[in-house]
Amino acid sequence: MSALVSPAVAQTPAVEIAVSADDEGTDPPVLSGDETPEELGLTGEEPLLPPAPADTEPSETLAALAVNCKDKSQATIAKTYYRGPGKVYLRCGNKDWGYRHLVARGRWSATFDKKISRTIWSGIITRDMPGERIYEDVRIQCPPTAFKVVTNPRYYGKNPKIDPQGIITAYKPNKLAEEETLC
Repeated sequence: MSALVSPAVAQTPAVEIAVSADDEGTDPPVLSGDETPEELGLTGEEPLLPPAPADTEPSETLAALAVNCKDKSQATIAKTYYRGPGKVYLRCGNKDWGYRHLVARGRWSATFDKKISRTIWSGIITRDMPGERIYEDVRIQCPPTAFKVVTNPRYYGKNPKIDPQGIITAYKPNKLAEEETLC
């Protein structure tokens, strides 16, 4: 068994990863988190994650998201983030989750978008249960910084056609704000 496989992962039953094709070839699968390294084609020799891709998106992306969600259903995908070959969607959502939730709380900006991207790409998954996956990016420095992205890798309970639901919310935990004063 590979050194990268934890006992919990090794006991997970095999699942078939659905792959759909788009105009440019094969689209990466949306991962449930239950896949074994063998199912993902990992040998144990590769690094866990390559460096995050350079941010090449123009700043107009932020305005485009607002336009993409204007008068659209909550199921509409506003943006796609990546973790290796897997995708995590930011859907338009509503006041309780997704892009509209982040905007309603005054959290959406280019910096916030980059923090979400970095946290999903290279953060630690601190909670992984059916209906909830939390990515955390903690930087030990002075002051320490942390960022959380809460997602639902499964379907949205009120509308099972929204599958996966994707990002519910993202934020800087309050607990760390107290530690910033110690530096």
